[in-house]
Amino acid sequence: MVGRQVDVVETSRGCTFDCSFCSIIAMRGRNFHTFTFDRVLADIRDAKARGARCIFLVDDNLTLNVRRFEALCQRSSTPASMTSTTWSRR
Repeated sequence: MVGRQVDVVETSRGCTFDCSFCSIIAMRGRNFHTFTFDRVLADIRDAKARGARCIFLVDDNLTLNVRRFEALCQRSSTPASMTSTTWSRR
């Protein structure tokens, strides 16, 4: 089987903001839950092993906790053969 070009990884779920354009609060409430870095890094490694060339971080608000986001970036250097992308409120 040929590997996927793009894979999605989720590092957290939820958001505490109530933006008029977003339905996250209506769907999940004001909860914000993070996954451990070990899990996130394992998901990235798995995606690479399955042939992903790009990782799309699909969090509801990846930069809600900026310090956590910075720490994640420092710990998860994307291999030169891959790219990563996401969207954010900030």
